[in-house]
Amino acid sequence: MSRKQKGTRLLLLATLVLAELSVVFSHNTIYITPGGDSSCRDISSPDKSCFEWNDYANTASFSSNTTLLFLPGIHVHQTGTAGTTVLRLGGLNNTAFIGSSIADKGSQKSIIQCQKDFSFAFYEMTNFSIFNVTFVHCGSPDTSAIYMNDVIGLQMEGLSIQDSSREALNLDRISGKSRIKNSSFIGNNIRINPQVSETEIEDFVATAVNVSRSNLSMADCSFIDNHFTGVSFTTSHIAMMGGHVFNNNRGGAMILFQSNLKASQCSLSVSGNTAKMGGGIRSTASIIAVDLGTLLFSGNNAHYGGGFYLNKTSLVLWNSSATLVGNSAHTGGAVYAILSNISFFSSELGCTDNKADFAGGCIYLLSSLVFFADARNSSFSKNIAWNSGGAIYVDFKSTLFFEAPLSLMFANNSADRFGGALYVQSDVLNDLIPQEPCFFAFHDTGEKIQ
Repeated sequence: MSRKQKGTRLLLLATLVLAELSVVFSHNTIYITPGGDSSCRDISSPDKSCFEWNDYANTASFSSNTTLLFLPGIHVHQTGTAGTTVLRLGGLNNTAFIGSSIADKGSQKSIIQCQKDFSFAFYEMTNFSIFNVTFVHCGSPDTSAIYMNDVIGLQMEGLSIQDSSREALNLDRISGKSRIKNSSFIGNNIRINPQVSETEIEDFVATAVNVSRSNLSMADCSFIDNHFTGVSFTTSHIAMMGGHVFNNNRGGAMILFQSNLKASQCSLSVSGNTAKMGGGIRSTASIIAVDLGTLLFSGNNAHYGGGFYLNKTSLVLWNSSATLVGNSAHTGGAVYAILSNISFFSSELGCTDNKADFAGGCIYLLSSLVFFADARNSSFSKNIAWNSGGAIYVDFKSTLFFEAPLSLMFANNSADRFGGALYVQSDVLNDLIPQEPCFFAFHDTGEKIQ
């Protein structure tokens, strides 16, 4: 393909992508070709019409109203000496990095491959976009692959960040109509001390994606095989839509601190993650609201709360379903809650095959409330606690509240000592058991209620 044909194809592609995403730029377009493209002239030539990526990375000038179009292939940053090299762009409006969306495999993608600790920093930007670009081996032990601060109107779609040295994406003060869509974060944090043990991860927080002081939406993203936590939110408001996958992240799938997470018409699949607290989600002083959603937490492991660790957190489900299966922990096989509220409104809960080495095979409550209202077709089955509370452990400052109509089954749960189904540290047991027309069925080993 000639340079003219290639340019025409990419220009058409860019036009279609921008139109689809309702982003309109009237500005300069720079074509970035993979290394070694013979059709590009020397960078010093005045009529040079395309750049190799290492050429562009060395230039200091970058203006507003500019789009970089990365042709399919591997764009290798080969410049710089020992030490961190950062491409910094700031104070710009209406700028975009756009890669190829034509193909789905290998070299046909637009890949930026970093060397010598190369990373990116974007700050004080308005209407900044990254579409269909893959970043590989970026960042350093001290810098994120991509850092963004004070960006208004951030749009990222088809973004993939893989094998970064530290955080893949570090977002601070993101606002406006900002979103991350159809993006993946795989195998990041590879140069943070890999010898850190599971019990130290709580005090050594690292994440693939770190979001702080921001407002943004996320749709159809995946966090897989990251060496520490998949994503963390601090003092942020997050809207989740579509389907999200969190698999095999060491350090847990998600951390929330003083944040609000709303998942609407959203599915979360959280499997095979490990952490000290909250193999799936660790939440402190936050609100998690799920509306018309589907949650699947399976095979996660932690010391406290295999699926959820909730501290001063409100977890609310409306018209949703939650399946907690095969999670494990020392305490609270699926859920560990302290000073927290968990509410199910017209929702279904299935808690099966979870295990706790100590107490609360499915749920462990300390000074917390669990409220079931119109919880239909819900069940606790085959959960195990080696000490107390095969399905649920309730301390004397906690409350279980049931409101009709209710259909709740406890079946084949077990505890070695007390409470095959429920263990309650309370002298007022009757307050915990609802009246008709609620339905309870117990088929558990050990004493059903202790």
